[in-house]
Amino acid sequence: MGGYNYKPSRISPTGSSLQLWNGYSSGSNTVDMQSFDVFDYPFSDSKDVYPFQIGSGNIAESIGLNLFDFTATARSSDLISEIVDPSKFGSRSFSYGLLNSTTNLFYNVTSSNLVVSISPVPEPATWAMMLVGFGMIGASTRYRRRSSKTTYA
Repeated sequence: MGGYNYKPSRISPTGSSLQLWNGYSSGSNTVDMQSFDVFDYPFSDSKDVYPFQIGSGNIAESIGLNLFDFTATARSSDLISEIVDPSKFGSRSFSYGLLNSTTNLFYNVTSSNLVVSISPVPEPATWAMMLVGFGMIGASTRYRRRSSKTTYA
């Protein structure tokens, strides 16, 4: 298994979008949605190495996380302060795409039924207490007991 590090280009415009829908009507369906996307559009011939080769030219790269709930019960408003836990959505997907605008070649990878887990980040006070505890453990293992000898007169 390999890895890939996304690094937006410094010379091209990088954009992002956040869409929050609560009770959006699409025909006869009502849906809730959270969508997070990041995209990069270079103006010049890209020399970067991508996970999939689609030729040389102007390469646009996009990464997205899309969450849909077709029962329209996951969200109660469109407020950004109310971003909902991904597990509340029935449909979760991740997408990665490359577009070569010079040759019109396009590559897109989409994963559906994505499991998203968000681990909590400890508070600074918790980190400080943990580090002090490790320091005390280290100091106690370094401390040597002095042996005392009993002398009789």
